Amino acid sequence: MNREVSIMGFIRKLTSDPFIQRVSECMQMICYLTILLYLVFAVLSCMGRLTFILYTQDAVYENAIVAEEDHGAEKTKLTVSLRDDIRVWADAKGEIDGACKAGLVVLFLVHTVPFLLALWLLSRVFGHIRDGEIFIQENASCLLWYGMLHLFAAVPAPLLKILICRIVTALSGNKMEITTGQDVFNLVFQSIAFIVAAYITQCGLRMQEGTEAVQ
Repeated sequence: MNREVSIMGFIRKLTSDPFIQRVSECMQMICYLTILLYLVFAVLSCMGRLTFILYTQDAVYENAIVAEEDHGAEKTKLTVSLRDDIRVWADAKGEIDGACKAGLVVLFLVHTVPFLLALWLLSRVFGHIRDGEIFIQENASCLLWYGMLHLFAAVPAPLLKILICRIVTALSGNKMEITTGQDVFNLVFQSIAFIVAAYITQCGLRMQEGTEAVQ
């Protein structure tokens, strides 16, 4: 028990260090700025500034834009894209319909929203560390959900993207396909790491409660 008390005392001293607090505050600000950037990307995608690969009878456009009809024109405005290769086949008129455009936007949001939520959870953790609070229930919960969101992005999200393409193909006059799942292993490893971190935080919380009870 004395060993546990000394460990908890060392951790409290470490987290009260001004340098650790400044680093945590900096990391929290980076999370907020990244969230803002993702929100801008989401807005651009909803405005139709999402790029994809378009196949027509006459040509293939590697960087076609949802909101534009002349896909061969020079691109002068901001656009966003996914690492996934999204391929769309135009109809006989060389066009894509509204259902297909909506499907493209939904694909981007399915990719983006989990990371937005994960970054918000991580910002909460850094905020608590800045305040000298590590082994608290909220940190454990945030780390667990961060890991679960990455697990969702690794496995269910790619399957959901493929399903969206199938639905769009069935409901619209366009065929849509996607190549996805490139980051599965990286995301799974990140997910496992943060789930383990959540478990360690929970164990630390129990240890802290035990030492406080002894004191």
